[in-house]
Amino acid sequence: MNSAQPELAGKSVIVTGAGQGIGAATALYLADLGASVIVADIVEENAQRTAASIAERGGRAVARVADVASWEGARSIVAAAVASFGGLDGVVNNAGVLHRGSPFAEVDGEGARRVFMVNLFGTYCVGVAAMQHMAEHGGGSIVNVTSGVQAGMADGASYSASKGGVASLTYSWALDCEGTGIRVNAISPVATTPMTRGTDEWQRSLGRDIPQREEVDPIWNCPPIAYFLSDRSKDVTGQILRTHGGTLQLVGHPVVVAPELTRESWNAADVAEAVDTVFAEHLPPLGLHAARVEYVPISKVNQVPGVERFAGETRR
Repeated sequence: MNSAQPELAGKSVIVTGAGQGIGAATALYLADLGASVIVADIVEENAQRTAASIAERGGRAVARVADVASWEGARSIVAAAVASFGGLDGVVNNAGVLHRGSPFAEVDGEGARRVFMVNLFGTYCVGVAAMQHMAEHGGGSIVNVTSGVQAGMADGASYSASKGGVASLTYSWALDCEGTGIRVNAISPVATTPMTRGTDEWQRSLGRDIPQREEVDPIWNCPPIAYFLSDRSKDVTGQILRTHGGTLQLVGHPVVVAPELTRESWNAADVAEAVDTVFAEHLPPLGLHAARVEYVPISKVNQVPGVERFAGETRR
């Protein structure tokens, strides 16, 4: 084992959606680092296959079939970790599904509803069940799985919104857990998986020119997850790391863009003038982009040299 990698020996970890893709790669990787793993998946065959692969490599794993999008399922996964391994140190909230479709072609909303239930509510249920246990037993680590498409994805608005919600959960839980010994972080992964292949095939079936994706092994996403679960990240919370093959990036939190405009009152004409004359050159482009950001608490923005504040006259 590479001594530069985080040691997870003795830790009990849950990985949801561990039957295939990033979840399966993560469960195997963490087990190789010494973690005892609850392999949670809604498809029993997939869960058993990943657990068996871990056992064949000399690791310790228990398959657990459950629907994360229910309190009963979430609590059963946490209970399985405690019963099987004597406690719970970490959770990887990876379970997710994708609903493909334009809002203009939506029929009954059931596909989108399932996306929100699994991706967002499922993450919420498992996270809450785990944190309730961790708060009473010295803390732990939650690692959520969000996505770069939280910045928007055509024909996948429900998926994008659910992953944006997971990012917000990460920030909120990090605040909720201050002083509890629980840290909450996330990864924004890139990988070639059955989900990404299916999405590309669907887009091509609609006649769209979708270029061939670069093949990215899901294993690239595992080291940041292992880091967040390890004691090496004991002082890090509320952060998101993005991986794309060999590239590692820090994902910024939502920001308010300078400059700010101040008036004693506003009307629609004032707002139009502000957007057309000042904000126009600062409007963010659609999609995920990289930028250099200087973080300043919003309450102190006017105290920072170089941050310009525009004050307009009052209109009556």
